[in-house]
Amino acid sequence: WWSEEIEGRTNKLNDEFIMQYIDIDEDETTFSSSSATLSLENQTQKKIVYAGLYWSSTYKYNSGFQKKVDKFVAEDDGREPFETIKLKLPNQKKYINVNGELLFDGVKEKDFKDCSPYAVYADVTAQIQAIENPFGEYTVANVRATQGQISGGVAAGWTLFVVYEDDTMKGKFITSFDGFAGVTDRQVDIDFAGFTTLPE
Repeated sequence: WWSEEIEGRTNKLNDEFIMQYIDIDEDETTFSSSSATLSLENQTQKKIVYAGLYWSSTYKYNSGFQKKVDKFVAEDDGREPFETIKLKLPNQKKYINVNGELLFDGVKEKDFKDCSPYAVYADVTAQIQAIENPFGEYTVANVRATQGQISGGVAAGWTLFVVYEDDTMKGKFITSFDGFAGVTDRQVDIDFAGFTTLPE
Protein backbone atom coordinates (compact mmCIF):
# COMPACT_ATOMS: atom_id res chain seq x y z
CA TRP A 1 0.00 0.00 0.00
CA TRP A 2 3.00 2.24 -0.15
CA SER A 3 5.04 3.98 -2.80
CA GLU A 4 8.79 3.99 -2.50
CA GLU A 5 11.45 6.47 -3.53
CA ILE A 6 14.59 4.56 -4.35
CA GLU A 7 17.86 6.35 -5.00
CA GLY A 8 20.77 4.40 -6.45
CA ARG A 9 20.89 0.76 -5.45
CA THR A 10 17.68 -1.22 -5.07
CA ASN A 11 18.79 -3.77 -2.46
CA LYS A 12 18.17 -1.62 0.60
CA LEU A 13 17.09 -2.36 4.13
CA ASN A 14 13.45 -1.62 4.99
CA ASP A 15 14.31 1.50 6.94
CA GLU A 16 16.35 2.97 4.06
CA PHE A 17 13.30 3.43 1.86
CA ILE A 18 11.57 6.80 1.90
CA MET A 19 7.89 5.94 2.23
CA GLN A 20 4.84 7.93 1.17
CA TYR A 21 1.09 7.48 1.24
CA ILE A 22 -0.68 5.94 -1.75
CA ASP A 23 -4.03 7.66 -2.33
CA ILE A 24 -5.99 5.94 -5.09
CA ASP A 25 -9.42 7.51 -4.69
CA GLU A 26 -8.79 10.92 -6.35
CA ASP A 27 -10.48 12.53 -3.34
CA GLU A 28 -8.54 15.53 -2.02
CA THR A 29 -10.18 15.21 1.40
CA THR A 30 -8.58 11.81 2.08
CA PHE A 31 -5.09 10.36 2.31
CA SER A 32 -3.69 6.83 2.35
CA SER A 33 -6.53 5.15 0.46
CA SER A 34 -6.55 1.67 -1.08
CA SER A 35 -9.14 -0.82 -2.32
CA ALA A 36 -9.86 -4.54 -2.33
CA THR A 37 -12.66 -6.58 -3.88
CA LEU A 38 -14.84 -9.07 -2.01
CA SER A 39 -15.94 -11.75 -4.45
CA LEU A 40 -17.45 -15.21 -3.86
CA GLU A 41 -19.10 -17.82 -6.07
CA ASN A 42 -22.90 -18.10 -5.92
CA GLN A 43 -23.17 -14.72 -4.22
CA THR A 44 -26.99 -14.77 -4.09
CA GLN A 45 -26.77 -17.73 -1.70
CA LYS A 46 -24.39 -15.95 0.65
CA LYS A 47 -25.51 -13.89 3.66
CA ILE A 48 -22.93 -11.82 5.55
CA VAL A 49 -23.36 -12.51 9.28
CA TYR A 50 -20.19 -10.85 10.61
CA ALA A 51 -17.56 -8.44 9.33
CA GLY A 52 -14.54 -7.18 11.26
CA LEU A 53 -12.33 -4.42 9.89
CA TYR A 54 -8.71 -4.17 11.06
CA TRP A 55 -6.10 -1.53 10.29
CA SER A 56 -2.52 -1.25 11.44
CA SER A 57 0.73 0.56 10.74
CA THR A 58 4.05 1.68 12.14
CA TYR A 59 3.45 5.21 13.37
CA LYS A 60 6.04 6.82 15.64
CA TYR A 61 5.37 10.34 14.33
CA ASN A 62 3.97 11.96 11.18
CA SER A 63 7.28 12.01 9.30
CA GLY A 64 10.95 11.37 9.86
CA PHE A 65 14.29 10.72 8.21
CA GLN A 66 17.53 8.85 8.75
CA LYS A 67 20.15 11.27 10.02
CA LYS A 68 22.94 8.69 10.18
CA VAL A 69 23.36 4.94 10.61
CA ASP A 70 20.90 3.71 13.24
CA LYS A 71 19.81 7.29 13.96
CA PHE A 72 16.31 8.33 12.92
CA VAL A 73 14.82 11.70 13.80
CA ALA A 74 11.43 13.34 13.45
CA GLU A 75 10.75 15.86 10.73
CA ASP A 76 7.18 16.34 11.99
CA ASP A 77 6.96 14.90 15.51
CA GLY A 78 3.17 15.11 15.67
CA ARG A 79 1.14 11.94 16.13
CA GLU A 80 -2.52 12.29 15.22
CA PRO A 81 -5.41 10.08 16.44
CA PHE A 82 -5.67 6.94 14.30
CA GLU A 83 -8.70 5.11 15.74
CA THR A 84 -11.05 6.57 13.08
CA ILE A 85 -10.76 5.79 9.37
CA LYS A 86 -13.03 6.12 6.34
CA LEU A 87 -14.73 3.18 4.62
CA LYS A 88 -16.46 3.20 1.24
CA LEU A 89 -18.74 0.21 0.72
CA PRO A 90 -19.44 -1.46 -2.66
CA ASN A 91 -21.52 0.62 -5.08
CA GLN A 92 -21.56 3.57 -2.66
CA LYS A 93 -20.32 7.05 -3.62
CA LYS A 94 -19.52 8.39 -0.15
CA TYR A 95 -17.30 7.27 2.66
CA ILE A 96 -18.60 6.52 6.12
CA ASN A 97 -16.54 7.12 9.25
CA VAL A 98 -15.57 4.02 11.21
CA ASN A 99 -14.45 4.35 14.83
CA GLY A 100 -12.31 1.49 16.04
CA GLU A 101 -11.17 -0.12 19.27
CA LEU A 102 -7.47 0.14 20.01
CA LEU A 103 -5.90 -3.31 20.30
CA PHE A 104 -2.27 -2.27 20.66
CA ASP A 105 -0.14 0.88 20.62
CA GLY A 106 3.59 0.29 20.52
CA VAL A 107 4.53 3.87 21.37
CA LYS A 108 3.80 2.95 25.00
CA GLU A 109 5.91 -0.21 24.94
CA LYS A 110 9.70 -0.27 25.42
CA ASP A 111 10.26 -3.07 22.90
CA PHE A 112 8.24 -1.34 20.17
CA LYS A 113 8.76 2.41 20.64
CA ASP A 114 11.31 2.77 17.78
CA CYS A 115 8.70 1.96 15.13
CA SER A 116 5.56 2.24 17.31
CA PRO A 117 3.14 -0.14 15.55
CA TYR A 118 -0.54 0.04 16.36
CA ALA A 119 -3.54 -2.20 15.65
CA VAL A 120 -7.22 -1.16 15.60
CA TYR A 121 -10.43 -3.18 15.19
CA ALA A 122 -14.03 -2.27 14.34
CA ASP A 123 -17.16 -4.38 13.93
CA VAL A 124 -18.69 -3.22 10.62
CA THR A 125 -21.33 -5.93 10.32
CA ALA A 126 -24.29 -3.54 10.60
CA GLN A 127 -22.91 -1.17 7.97
CA ILE A 128 -22.37 -3.99 5.47
CA GLN A 129 -25.70 -5.67 6.15
CA ALA A 130 -27.43 -2.33 5.48
CA ILE A 131 -26.41 -2.23 1.80
CA GLU A 132 -28.18 -4.17 -0.93
CA ASN A 133 -25.13 -6.00 -2.27
CA PRO A 134 -22.10 -6.56 -0.01
CA PHE A 135 -19.93 -7.92 -2.81
CA GLY A 136 -17.63 -5.65 -4.79
CA GLU A 137 -14.97 -3.05 -4.11
CA TYR A 138 -14.23 -1.78 -0.60
CA THR A 139 -12.05 1.30 -0.14
CA VAL A 140 -10.40 2.33 3.12
CA ALA A 141 -8.83 5.76 3.60
CA ASN A 142 -6.99 7.75 6.27
CA VAL A 143 -4.91 4.94 7.73
CA ARG A 144 -2.22 6.96 9.49
CA ALA A 145 1.43 5.96 9.39
CA THR A 146 4.84 7.59 9.48
CA GLN A 147 5.99 9.03 6.18
CA GLY A 148 9.67 9.08 5.32
CA GLN A 149 11.83 6.80 7.45
CA ILE A 150 11.81 5.22 10.89
CA SER A 151 13.79 2.41 12.48
CA GLY A 152 12.74 -0.92 10.99
CA GLY A 153 10.86 0.66 8.09
CA VAL A 154 7.32 1.85 7.52
CA ALA A 155 4.32 -0.32 6.69
CA ALA A 156 0.54 0.02 6.84
CA GLY A 157 -2.53 -1.88 5.76
CA TRP A 158 -6.06 -3.07 6.48
CA THR A 159 -8.04 -6.26 6.22
CA LEU A 160 -11.73 -7.14 6.25
CA PHE A 161 -12.60 -10.44 7.98
CA VAL A 162 -15.99 -11.68 6.72
CA VAL A 163 -18.14 -14.60 7.89
CA TYR A 164 -21.08 -15.67 5.73
CA GLU A 165 -23.89 -18.21 5.75
CA ASP A 166 -24.75 -20.47 2.83
CA ASP A 167 -27.48 -23.09 3.29
CA THR A 168 -25.86 -25.29 0.63
CA MET A 169 -22.64 -25.70 2.62
CA LYS A 170 -21.72 -27.70 5.73
CA GLY A 171 -21.85 -25.89 9.08
CA LYS A 172 -18.68 -24.53 10.67
CA PHE A 173 -17.95 -22.81 13.97
CA ILE A 174 -15.85 -19.71 13.23
CA THR A 175 -13.99 -17.80 15.92
CA SER A 176 -11.74 -14.77 15.60
CA PHE A 177 -9.28 -13.50 18.20
CA ASP A 178 -8.09 -9.90 18.40
CA GLY A 179 -4.63 -8.95 19.55
CA PHE A 180 -1.09 -8.05 18.57
CA ALA A 181 2.23 -9.84 18.92
CA GLY A 182 5.64 -8.65 17.78
CA VAL A 183 7.63 -11.50 16.29
CA THR A 184 11.43 -11.30 16.27
CA ASP A 185 14.17 -13.86 16.74
CA ARG A 186 12.76 -14.58 20.21
CA GLN A 187 10.00 -17.10 20.85
CA VAL A 188 6.50 -15.66 21.22
CA ASP A 189 3.68 -17.57 22.90
CA ILE A 190 0.15 -16.72 21.75
CA ASP A 191 -2.61 -18.00 24.00
CA PHE A 192 -6.19 -18.68 22.86
CA ALA A 193 -9.22 -19.13 25.09
CA GLY A 194 -12.82 -20.08 24.36
CA PHE A 195 -12.09 -21.97 21.16
CA THR A 196 -14.78 -24.61 20.45
CA THR A 197 -15.97 -26.72 17.54
CA LEU A 198 -19.40 -27.82 16.39
CA PRO A 199 -20.63 -31.10 17.90
CA GLU A 200 -20.57 -34.19 15.69
